[in-house]
Amino acid sequence: MEIFGEETWFRIGDRDTATHLTRTNMLKNGKSLSDITKWMCEKFAIETKIIPVSDHSIETRIETDKGELHLQEYWVKYRGKDTITGIEYVGSDKARPNPEA
Repeated sequence: MEIFGEETWFRIGDRDTATHLTRTNMLKNGKSLSDITKWMCEKFAIETKIIPVSDHSIETRIETDKGELHLQEYWVKYRGKDTITGIEYVGSDKARPNPEA
């Protein structure tokens, strides 16, 4: 990723990267998160039923004294060191609960 000028603070393995890219492409092609999750559980032979809270996008943003951060940036990149001044769930106002949950 570094060679392409991308940030490398969020270090994950090849399998995690492939999972992320596949999920993103499937979402872009109109598949629901519920369908993708079910399909991936089958591929990884996960027997436990995993149900996303919603098929709508919800992003957790952390407001800090140094600015707004994505949840992963706050915990992984900055190791949770900044003071939290607020939390926002972007998209939650339009999201509907998964009927299976």
